[in-house]
Amino acid sequence: MSCIKNLGESDAKKWIAAGCPLPAMMGIERRAGKDKPVITKSLVKLDGGMFKCYEAVRRKWAYLDCYQSPGPIQFSGPASDLLNFMVKDPDIENFLYSTDVQEKYESKNKKNAHTNLFRQVSQLSILSRSRIRAPITIPDTLTNGNYTLAGIKKY
Repeated sequence: MSCIKNLGESDAKKWIAAGCPLPAMMGIERRAGKDKPVITKSLVKLDGGMFKCYEAVRRKWAYLDCYQSPGPIQFSGPASDLLNFMVKDPDIENFLYSTDVQEKYESKNKKNAHTNLFRQVSQLSILSRSRIRAPITIPDTLTNGNYTLAGIKKY
């Protein structure tokens, strides 16, 4: 299995690519009366920052639309200086604040049920915000009308 070490470093040149043979991660467990080689389980750290953050907001997240997609690691542009939550624990205060903002937004718009399908721009990740604000470029082939469309029989 491959992995990258030092993801907390902002400079990708300081990252270290590494590999680990699967047998080194395996152990023997008894399953259905037989010994089986399995990858050793890794339990959730209930005292870790990631779980503490989730624990603080999970009751509200059960009914609010608070999902944010950080997207893949960005090497340049918007969100290129942010770290994934698997590398650095999120800020609990920030999660609580954005959850409260979304709760107020959704409760204000309950009368118009269809508006709950729309998210506030402030609740989107930095990467998502930059993508929806980016100008759409249409290929020249489509803008100058120099194309044909043909239907074909599907086999």
